[in-house]
Amino acid sequence: MLRWFRSRRLLDCPCCGFPTLGAHGQYEICPVCDWEDDGQTDADADVVMGGPNGQLSLTAARANFAEHGYSAGLARLAINAADAELLAEPAEERGQLHAYVLRIRKGQETFDRRTFRQILDRYIRAYSRQTKEFIRNEKREYRRSRQLGD
Repeated sequence: MLRWFRSRRLLDCPCCGFPTLGAHGQYEICPVCDWEDDGQTDADADVVMGGPNGQLSLTAARANFAEHGYSAGLARLAINAADAELLAEPAEERGQLHAYVLRIRKGQETFDRRTFRQILDRYIRAYSRQTKEFIRNEKREYRRSRQLGD
């Protein structure tokens, strides 16, 4: 997955405008603003489509990002304790990504596509490692439970 991601020219997220998506309308989640790209565009930005973004229109999500730095309220993001923990203490790489975006939003730094891509790539590598580790642990736990059950 990482090789595919790094070889792609990324498209701008319809909510925050940062280049984070491999394709539009493929339900990818933007690592900058947490908008799930369900294909909504400027043409229907004021419509609440439901689906993965709940009761937010794209227009409302953009306003929320402009004010708070994420697309949805924390209630949607923190749907379980693990998500709440991630929000409270994001991985170092995600923290770096958000810090860079915040500096841009505050006008302290000018957006540089290359710098952004380097920071985003580090985040994706870390996320990929965490995902692989999570899957390994889940498989190990499943095997252990099967052995105890037999």
